[in-house]
Amino acid sequence: ANLQKALDYACGAGADCSPILSSGTCYNPNTIKDHCNWAVNSYFQKKGQTPLSCDFAGAATQSQTPPTTSSTCVYPSSASNSTTNSTTT
Repeated sequence: ANLQKALDYACGAGADCSPILSSGTCYNPNTIKDHCNWAVNSYFQKKGQTPLSCDFAGAATQSQTPPTTSSTCVYPSSASNSTTNSTTT
C-alpha cells in the first residue's frame, strides 16, 4: 500500500511517469515496486535531489546506484537526462 501511495503521489506531483505507462519504455517489469522506483526517482530528480523529496513516508531512500531490475530501463541521475532514488523492499 505504501508503494502505491508513493507512486500515485510522485506521478501526481510532477514526476515524468510516461515511461511506466503500458506503452512506455519502462513499463516492464509491470510491478508496483518497479513502477514506484521509476516514479520516485523522477520526482526526486525534478525536485532538485533534496532529502525531503525522497521521503515518501519511509517508502523510499536515496541511493548512488539504480535499483536492480530485469528491465532495460535507464534511470536518469539528473533532472535533465534525471543520485538515484529507489523504493525499499
